[in-house]
Amino acid sequence: MKIKLEELESKSGNKVLGAAANIYGAFDRWAEAKEGDSTLALAMKLVIKFTGVLVMILLSPFLVIGLTIAFLAVL
Repeated sequence: MKIKLEELESKSGNKVLGAAANIYGAFDRWAEAKEGDSTLALAMKLVIKFTGVLVMILLSPFLVIGLTIAFLAVL
């Protein structure tokens, strides 16, 4: 039985993107401001949102470096 490279890559990519979307969606729902929240809860959720954005910004160079190395390894 042969495995086609195109099928393997698309399935792997879809799994990773799906997992990332699920994680971000859960984080977004958890940090979402709701109608009955107190002022303290709203402030904490705002801090959590900004912390999440800061973490994504801090991790983005590592992602770019990793992808660059991966593409260079393929060439």
